[in-house]
Amino acid sequence: MIRALLVDDEEHALHLLDILLGRMEGVEVVGKSANPLEAVSACKQLKPNVVFLDIEMPKMSGMQLLELLKQEHDELHAVFVTAYNQYAIAAFEQEATDYLLKPIEVQRLNKTVARLQRELSRNAVTATADSSPDQTGKTLLQIKCFGGFDVFNKQKEKLIWRTAKDKELFTFLTLHGKTGVSRDTILDTLWEADDYQKAKMYLHTCISNLRRNLKSIGFADVIEYSDGKYRLNRERVQIDFLQCKQELEKISLKTGGGLDKAEQLLAHYNSPLLPDCDYFWLEIERAAFEKSVLESRLRLARELFANDLYKRAASVSQLVLKQHPYSEEASRILMQCYHQTGEHDAVFHTYRSLVQSLSELAIQPSSVTTRLYQEITTVQK
Repeated sequence: MIRALLVDDEEHALHLLDILLGRMEGVEVVGKSANPLEAVSACKQLKPNVVFLDIEMPKMSGMQLLELLKQEHDELHAVFVTAYNQYAIAAFEQEATDYLLKPIEVQRLNKTVARLQRELSRNAVTATADSSPDQTGKTLLQIKCFGGFDVFNKQKEKLIWRTAKDKELFTFLTLHGKTGVSRDTILDTLWEADDYQKAKMYLHTCISNLRRNLKSIGFADVIEYSDGKYRLNRERVQIDFLQCKQELEKISLKTGGGLDKAEQLLAHYNSPLLPDCDYFWLEIERAAFEKSVLESRLRLARELFANDLYKRAASVSQLVLKQHPYSEEASRILMQCYHQTGEHDAVFHTYRSLVQSLSELAIQPSSVTTRLYQEITTVQK
């Protein structure tokens, strides 16, 4: 059943459309308004699934009204009704189901209603799939950020990116949407070179694409919008990157078993963060995360060495050097570990590797590192 809300500032046009739709089977006109601002509250109360709206209206255009309505009612279908055909392209860019020219022809309106009924029927089938046992809140959408960017459900069905910008937006929400990201922040970051009004339209199109494709794999409710911000529903997603960040923040090396837990956690994150995503804004997040991992591994290596766990301290130090070959502290810990385990050649190779790495930056090892190496080699002799 089509539940239609009609919005047009021309009373005559509003009344005529009400009469035409009222004669059609499977259509119920649940409300009509000549004021676009009143239509916003009417939509909340009447819960239509289709809105027929004029484009040129005082106070707010039909384009602006649809954008506002879809922020709260993303599944709402829209049909623009106007006397001006120059808006057709813009209408379909806003995901309108159809576009009617005034004066409305009954035969053309019949085609629009048939199209709407097909769309609503298709959505009903998908909604039934969403409520199946495998798609309840107990099942989480998996978002993998290490080694690549993959989004998939329990059945390993992957989220399909309709455009490259859809993927970038979802990546942005994944990394920054914990507490919500304002629309303007998204626009300034992802569409900074575009006109503001066009950028808003692009954003809305991407959100619609993502919600539609998420719905197809059973997660229609993942992207939320409230208080002027977009966010991912954290009760419906599992993100390896955020899990790692939270666990890193909770690492305690002083409590019982803390060393074992920290070592196990840090051993899992050797893959780069989102290596297939080349976004300028990502570099800041990537650098901050890598710094956090580096500092945690150094802290762990120090504690392992202090507890005479030389083999394990050496293994963690090697992970640090793989990530950051210029780390003098990791090299010093590794040399001391090799010294304690009697691996004298390894001490020499560690120091020479550090010298070679630093030479690429046109610098020499610090006096602290050089003095430690000399002390170790003197003892060995």
